[in-house]
Amino acid sequence: MPPPPVISVVIAVYNAADCLDECLRSIATQTIGFDAIEVVAVDDGSTDGSGELLAEWAARHPNVHALRQANSGAPGGPRNRGIDASTGEYLFFADPDDYLGPEAFERMVAMARRNDSDIVLGRIAGVGRIAPTRPFRRSVENGDVLSTQAVWSLTAQKLFRRSLIVDNGLRFAEGVRLAEEQPLVVPAYFLAKTISVVADYDCYYLVLRSGHKHLTRQQPDPERLFGIVGDAMRTVTENTKPGPDRDALLGRWVSMEILHWFRRWFPDLPADARERYIGLAADLLDEYVTPEALEPMPRLDRIRATLIRRRRPDELLRLAHFARSGTRAAPVIEGDRVYAGYPYFREPAYGMPDSYYDITGELALDHCRAEVTATPAGVLRVMWRPAVPALREPGLAWSVVLTGPAGREYEVAGHQGPDGPEATVDLAIVDGGARIPDGRWTAHTKVRGSERRAMLAIGDEGTAEAHPELGAALAAGVPVDISLTANALVIKAGEAVRPRAELAPEGVAWRPGRGGHLTVAVLCRWPVAGQPTLYLTRGAGGPILAVPATQQPGGAAPGVLVSADLDARALARAGLTPGRWQCTIGPADAPPDRRVPVHAPGAGPTGRLVARSPIATPLWSMAWLEPAGRQRVLTLVIADWRHVARRLRQRGGRALGRLRRT
Repeated sequence: MPPPPVISVVIAVYNAADCLDECLRSIATQTIGFDAIEVVAVDDGSTDGSGELLAEWAARHPNVHALRQANSGAPGGPRNRGIDASTGEYLFFADPDDYLGPEAFERMVAMARRNDSDIVLGRIAGVGRIAPTRPFRRSVENGDVLSTQAVWSLTAQKLFRRSLIVDNGLRFAEGVRLAEEQPLVVPAYFLAKTISVVADYDCYYLVLRSGHKHLTRQQPDPERLFGIVGDAMRTVTENTKPGPDRDALLGRWVSMEILHWFRRWFPDLPADARERYIGLAADLLDEYVTPEALEPMPRLDRIRATLIRRRRPDELLRLAHFARSGTRAAPVIEGDRVYAGYPYFREPAYGMPDSYYDITGELALDHCRAEVTATPAGVLRVMWRPAVPALREPGLAWSVVLTGPAGREYEVAGHQGPDGPEATVDLAIVDGGARIPDGRWTAHTKVRGSERRAMLAIGDEGTAEAHPELGAALAAGVPVDISLTANALVIKAGEAVRPRAELAPEGVAWRPGRGGHLTVAVLCRWPVAGQPTLYLTRGAGGPILAVPATQQPGGAAPGVLVSADLDARALARAGLTPGRWQCTIGPADAPPDRRVPVHAPGAGPTGRLVARSPIATPLWSMAWLEPAGRQRVLTLVIADWRHVARRLRQRGGRALGRLRRT
């Protein structure tokens, strides 16, 4: 006797001849092997040849069972008959207009056996229609109804352990076209010892097709529909304790099954149907839903729920028309609070609480194009323009928030300027009169009283170099680096600042005389502590020569100008020999990690001649400065006469070779 199948696939079929074959082929080509699958297809009185197509499949494949019955008008009845006829270890319910990914059953069964799962949710993809996404954000091995967020996927397309369904007598609702899965799926979620999720593969494809009776969007019978919804909510309350978890679960039914009928298309219902919907929905809200369960919901839904409980059809109709129109009502601004301009705000006849309209903490501050200027003393003027027009109202109270190390924050009050919000941030006194602490700080903006923030940034690519008014500053004597880019306004202070030194414009001068003198002027973005010194270093671990320097204010540029005079004869006596000597700046006796390389930004990475002078000493015959390497570090090159002669011979040889070739 052959072993029982691993999976029984139950398909309720009604007039699906144009797509049924695709569905069956997706099952027959599963990588788990067709011999591990049993197909139980129940034809619900089709008239388009679907029954004959099933019979052909059954004739070719002994593991395909084609059953036929009179039309029941909904998929619940045929699925229940399929459950009774199934023999597999697991059950899977498919619709004839959908199809499966080739590895769906292999992956889902492997997950079930690995974790002894009673239910496995496989990721669902929509083809022309919306598919659930919340349960499929990550794969879950050993989960439950809460950790998997399974209630946000209540369709039947899942892998169930058959004994879970059969032993507990779970069945689909019959004769109902909407929510017919919930009498089986919802209790199964709470009976399951383990629920798993396969979220890294599209297991099932929901396809939007026209002309299929079971997928029509007709108005349901409200008594049957809300009866099923009430049973599901009762199941939740019987299996959970009062509190946030229960409220979170029930919130799914409130949003998707109750308030759904009172949104934009509520006016399309006949007047008598509206009264019935309101009465049934109000009973469910009164019995199962606490005020806390409504808190996470959108503002308009909270207003809807209140009107339903008060049984106010005219007001619900007005609210539905408001939502359908897409009207963007102007907000009401009171001090640092912002209220949505929705219907019934502070209308005495309705007594809606202000909290239903308070959107201060939800303001959409995702994009704020900023303009920033900074003084050498670290005073920033920050101006920005919110992307949402409603946030440009003159009554809003704005602030700039600086967030730094360990989550430390400073909030600086702003005001409404002629071109939008603006604030002045003095980094020398931002900390209660003291300067900004060391570290990296990012700047956000917000409406005071709100927790929603927006990064301050420019609207296109840019750096501090593209905004010359930004860069180095001194806040209370401490170096500060300010940069505004496409992503953020960033402030670095104190130890977080990376010192930088650059060759000043026209910063190289040769003075004639015996031996020669070379003067180098370097612009340091921060003052050098103690005695500034220019270091000449020949290679890693090589000799180091220290040349005392002087510093003075850099004028219009932030930082200081450090000047050093290189006396050829004195340096030769100190050990300056032919070779390449890298230039760095630092305090006297500074260790290597406290010395800052001198950059020559005006030259390319291959280097170019900056200055050259013959120097009449026994050791030197030529010297020049050039930038070296990708970092363009200023390098003093010393060449003796032997080196120069060798280079001249090499160049002459190459020139002679070119002449001979021509």
